[in-house]
Amino acid sequence: MTGLLLPADAPESTRIEVDDAGARRVLWLRTADVCVGVVPALGGRVLSLVTRAGEHLFRNPELLDDAIHETAKATVLGQVPDRALGSWINWGGDKTWPAPQGWSGPDEWPGPPDPVLDGGPYDASWSLEDGCARVDMLSPDDQRTGLRVGRRVEVAPGSSGYRLTSTFTNIGDREIRWAIWQVVQLPGSEAPAQVRPDTRLGIWVGTEADPGEREPGTSVVHLIAGTDDLQVDRVCAPVAWVPPQDVVGKVGFPSASGWVAHVAADRVTALRFAPDHASPYPDRESRVEVWLEHPLDEPLPHLGGLQPRHRVAECEVLGPLRTMAPGSSARLVTHVTGCSGEGPVQDVTEGACVLQPMLAASGPSGLRLTGRLGVFSTGNVTIRFEGGERAQLGEVALGRATAGARFDVSWESQAPRSTVCVVVCLDKIAIARVRADEICEERR
Repeated sequence: MTGLLLPADAPESTRIEVDDAGARRVLWLRTADVCVGVVPALGGRVLSLVTRAGEHLFRNPELLDDAIHETAKATVLGQVPDRALGSWINWGGDKTWPAPQGWSGPDEWPGPPDPVLDGGPYDASWSLEDGCARVDMLSPDDQRTGLRVGRRVEVAPGSSGYRLTSTFTNIGDREIRWAIWQVVQLPGSEAPAQVRPDTRLGIWVGTEADPGEREPGTSVVHLIAGTDDLQVDRVCAPVAWVPPQDVVGKVGFPSASGWVAHVAADRVTALRFAPDHASPYPDRESRVEVWLEHPLDEPLPHLGGLQPRHRVAECEVLGPLRTMAPGSSARLVTHVTGCSGEGPVQDVTEGACVLQPMLAASGPSGLRLTGRLGVFSTGNVTIRFEGGERAQLGEVALGRATAGARFDVSWESQAPRSTVCVVVCLDKIAIARVRADEICEERR
């Protein structure tokens, strides 16, 4: 059983398939629009996300095949006394770790490798309810951090992704302080010889204004320079762009607004979350972090002997630092979704991302609106006309969009005379807005 056959073999209704043919159980959560592969025994990982665009997640081809069965070269992750990064066995996929990471004391997580939270077998249960598939996983108790990690993966019909709820529970008898750190690995892109502003591949991060900034969301912190600092560009405010590059390193985004998206060839993978503006974050207040690596001929001594062997791009979402009394918990919810499309990613909202910005031009025939969406949820696309104080003046139906596909917006006609804003909606959810003062005069 593999997850690589969408949509031809897609089921008519949501189902969960249990595959015990390999060394470790694989759970497949399937709908007509998505297939998600989960391996509880490998640190509670999600190791496959397949949409109409194909496979979105990276998994180590030396260790796992397309069915997420271990290959002949696979090695079982065990406890490594020195906890050196170079000895970590990277399966890939989506996992949850504690932050901050470090090796200087008990308030930092000295992994990976880690035999419990990263590499340990998670207990799992699964169910179908109201058309949705759900897998609940629990880690062993980790005495080092005082944590038990819970991961809930939910797949709903009409969506091209999954909702991940990560939970930390204090299982000890002392107060602890950790942040939830969700790490999603994706296939890295071949770095171009020269990075150009029109390159569409890479990672896009939505940002917001920081106090005292000259431009919205320009705050970037360089966290790790494995071989060099990562290059970060801004080609469309308020969005930051990490282009493909032959660098091993990490950057953080303290002003991340709630989304990060990875663009590969004709494929977009987006993570959406709710930032906490009132709480502190680890890693110099980073809400999102981006890590890139590419194959190296030699290990990196200053990174514990880490020697990358594949091109990997990581989109990492962090929760705020939480002080947890014994028995208390903290939670982080992330939506991981995929679709066909190309960058740049202008925005990510519930149900869709904006790939080509909405452009409105007035001319002899009235108003002309164009743009492109990457769709995560099946629904009806409409144009809504708003007047003052967002009073609704009218609505035009554009068609039905399918989860995992692209949708081109192309409409031309007369808009209500008192329109002050044109809104593109997916099932009543506003995806993009164009104000009257942004409408240009079209030259014929």
